[in-house]
Amino acid sequence: MKALVRSDIHGHLPVLQAVLLAEPDANQIICLGDLVNYGPHPVECVAWAMGHPTSLVVEGNEDRAFGLGKTPNCSPVYQRMAEAVQAATSALLNAKMRGSLAKLPASRRFCLGGATCVACHSTGNNKGPIPAPQRCSHLHQCGIHGHPCRLRYARSPKNVRFRKAET
Repeated sequence: MKALVRSDIHGHLPVLQAVLLAEPDANQIICLGDLVNYGPHPVECVAWAMGHPTSLVVEGNEDRAFGLGKTPNCSPVYQRMAEAVQAATSALLNAKMRGSLAKLPASRRFCLGGATCVACHSTGNNKGPIPAPQRCSHLHQCGIHGHPCRLRYARSPKNVRFRKAET
């Protein structure tokens, strides 16, 4: 079994397409959030997530901000830039897309290769703290999370190969 995991696409459709083309035989696609903001293709990236119901997608702080019309909750260094980009591109997303982003779960539990796993974007957001994979791996056989633009996982299930999708 092969799981394709990607985090922090940030509206860069060519990056998403390259990752998907590089691993066409993946059994499971896991997107760890931040589909939008910064890149020029937020509409196409959200449309991809909405059009692939078999993919596992969790919210990122940028997705939540777009979905709910709130501030992205970035580190202070990036906050002003994130707000400016959000203001400039939010009109591109229609109400259905914003609603889809607003409904993304903060974390998801799922079965992969016979193991119980948990996926999340980060270890905390506006919905409350989410345990880091290292802390929740005693509860689950596998935990993965992205942000900031790094994939981390604690324990890979047997018969599952994780490969970080680099572009």
